[in-house]
Amino acid sequence: MKDATNNPASADTLTDAERAELQALRKEKERRLQQQQRAELQALREEQRRQQRERAEDERIAKIRERNRRAMEPDEDLRMPFAQKLVLGTLAFFVVVFIIYYFMH
Repeated sequence: MKDATNNPASADTLTDAERAELQALRKEKERRLQQQQRAELQALREEQRRQQRERAEDERIAKIRERNRRAMEPDEDLRMPFAQKLVLGTLAFFVVVFIIYYFMH
């Protein structure tokens, strides 16, 4: 019996079992590569979602800070609802009437 490794012509040919093993190894390599690519894609998607959440949170914080800054600025006019002005005016009227009544008696 001749050894297949000693014969140069038979060194290039593979047996059916070797071909099957080689194909199985190639399939396994391809499967691992696809799995790695899916994992990388998933990681990129997660990173993108995290960045979007951070941007949304930063925008929300910026809006709140701007609203609070505007609320703390002094205004020239009284910006309050008409009903609130009406209640304050009515209270002021009753205070004036009470003071007048108090000093008249």
